[in-house]
Amino acid sequence: MKNPTSIELYMLPMRKLNISTRQIDEPVPIHMHNFYEIELVLDGHGTNWINGTSAPLSRGLLYLLSPNDTHRIDSIGPLYLIHTTFLPDVENGLAVPLPDRGYVAHLSEREMQDVLRYFSMAEAEYCSSDAYRLQAAYATISLVLIHLLRHGRPCAAASTSQRLQPALMYIWQHCSDPMLDLTSVAEACNLSASYFSFIFHKTFGSSYCAYLTECRLRCACYLLNEGDISVTDIAYQSGFSSLSHFFRVFKSRFLCTPGEYRQKHAHDALQGFEDYVPISLWQHGEHTINAKVDTD
Repeated sequence: MKNPTSIELYMLPMRKLNISTRQIDEPVPIHMHNFYEIELVLDGHGTNWINGTSAPLSRGLLYLLSPNDTHRIDSIGPLYLIHTTFLPDVENGLAVPLPDRGYVAHLSEREMQDVLRYFSMAEAEYCSSDAYRLQAAYATISLVLIHLLRHGRPCAAASTSQRLQPALMYIWQHCSDPMLDLTSVAEACNLSASYFSFIFHKTFGSSYCAYLTECRLRCACYLLNEGDISVTDIAYQSGFSSLSHFFRVFKSRFLCTPGEYRQKHAHDALQGFEDYVPISLWQHGEHTINAKVDTD
């Protein structure tokens, strides 16, 4: 199996348009995408840090992230969201000029039902076999974008956050290299290592070393879910210099061994819950944070 570069884990969309429901049970580290992302919070609480500015996560929060935005998520218990990613493919029916920064809006319950209906229509079109299904799905997503751009507020990046974006990109591109060091990352922003370390922590609330370790752990988790790669190979492919260090850091972060993590997530995949709950069930109140549903 070909080992994906680190950046592919967050930077490449699965397809031109992806619409699903998903569950977040743990913090999501700072990252960027080269595509657009829209998410609607269905249930749960937490904080979404977009370009260094906090946006409280609760039912009804709708937000757009552009390729120029950085964000991380701090969840308080499980978060349930509608998750949409897409490329700016105007030819396939996207009717709205896309902004170069993120947008956030908090929907009333009535507005949320309208937006849920749009997502449900887009999902149905995308999953159909009808002619022009992709164009119809994009056109319906345009209705979500119009509502967000009319009623939301932009999330402009602070100057320090913008200045550090090349470093975030560089870390994701090279985190699987065990020789990656602070100096080379700082040079991506034309900063000295000491000053870069200071403003990185001040801006993102994480030290460079802690963030690099988190990126490597994310690579490891991705590879553990990919199939039959040995845990030893995963440790080194993720940028860890020794197997013992990998095991120690992994268990401290996830409270289980890499092998246990693989078994647990293989079982979760068989359960088929978070990515397969139809949006229409949320729309009609047939799915809640406390009850799973039979989607067959």
